[in-house]
Amino acid sequence: MTYQRRSIFKRIVLPACLGSVLILSSCQAVPTATDPDPVTKNPDHKHILGVEFTSPDSGIWPPQALNASNVTGVRNYANGIQQQTLAAGVAVAGRFERSDALSTIRGNRYASFEIDIVNEKEVVGKEVEDVFARTTYFNYDSNLTIDAWIDGNDSIQYSVKPASQTQPPENREEEAKAIELAKADLLSLGYSDVTSLTGTAMLAFPTATEVASTGHNFYAERILYATFGQGNGEVPVYKALVNLSQNTVSGSGKIASY
Repeated sequence: MTYQRRSIFKRIVLPACLGSVLILSSCQAVPTATDPDPVTKNPDHKHILGVEFTSPDSGIWPPQALNASNVTGVRNYANGIQQQTLAAGVAVAGRFERSDALSTIRGNRYASFEIDIVNEKEVVGKEVEDVFARTTYFNYDSNLTIDAWIDGNDSIQYSVKPASQTQPPENREEEAKAIELAKADLLSLGYSDVTSLTGTAMLAFPTATEVASTGHNFYAERILYATFGQGNGEVPVYKALVNLSQNTVSGSGKIASY
């Protein structure tokens, strides 16, 4: 099944967080008897460029127009759409989790990643509208990346590739786990000040030399690069490579610039 990623309509990250709702407004000009043109000649009509809004310090959200006239609110469906999307994501996630075939290939230790809700019109060869979904898992024991999707027959399909060929970006749980393991390792080495620093972690990639020698753009295992620093764009103080496949840490210590 081939997907065209022109514009994914809905992308769900579970658990999801609903964002702020934008309020739209439309101008309704009221022509006068002597001035029939509501757009250019009605002196009582003001367009958006001439509108002032409440300041961020006012505590009012969303900002309210202060000097606009003839403004009518437009009904906003964004919140309802987000709730429906979240519900769909939860339902689809449950289907993937209950799949016996996926359960076998995922193994006992695995990471789950975001779910894409895809409108069928974005799937090549489809005409009627329906909802498809796809997601990714990583098996830490066998070091496999599993892509799973719901096909046109409403059944779950999947493909499997070794970690050395492809891996998804880290998720929040992996980032937290890598920071935890790296911090414990640095503390064991005597770097006590690491507890006052901010930790981050991201998927690690082989060096150019390693890629040239192995022909693989990814590590054969799930490895994250963790750093600790002051944050706010400052250069990190400590680093470590965390192997989530084996729950081990290597290369930890101070960054060379310190």
